[in-house]
Amino acid sequence: MRREMWTALVAGVLCIVSIWGGLAAVGQADLPFAASPAPAEQDPDAALTEGSASQGQFQAVRTLSIDHGSRVNFWIRNNGAVPVEITIDRTRARVIQPGAEGHISADIDFSRRDYTFRARTETDSGKIDIDYKIAQRA
Repeated sequence: MRREMWTALVAGVLCIVSIWGGLAAVGQADLPFAASPAPAEQDPDAALTEGSASQGQFQAVRTLSIDHGSRVNFWIRNNGAVPVEITIDRTRARVIQPGAEGHISADIDFSRRDYTFRARTETDSGKIDIDYKIAQRA
């Protein structure tokens, strides 16, 4: 009798677990023990930093590691009236015209280090008006 009772109990638990797993697979139930995704499984295109800048120039320094992706992108939309030059570590310069958008990219070194993202007017005169995103990608 005891053996039959344990068999029935195990069969019932397996049945509940399989039904619960099936519902979770089709999005009908959440598993209470489901953990949040590991950093590597998160959206690789998620922005590290984003915002707007309206000043003489924009500069941001971020410490990056290859653990979070092998490339970093610096994107801007130029909302101002003057061309804006963007750089990463004062290299890979690209000029974005008024009303346009564009980006530049850089490879991430194996060692953890600071990267400097800069946007300024070509002539260092006037004021920039930009929306920006800095995102590290796999």
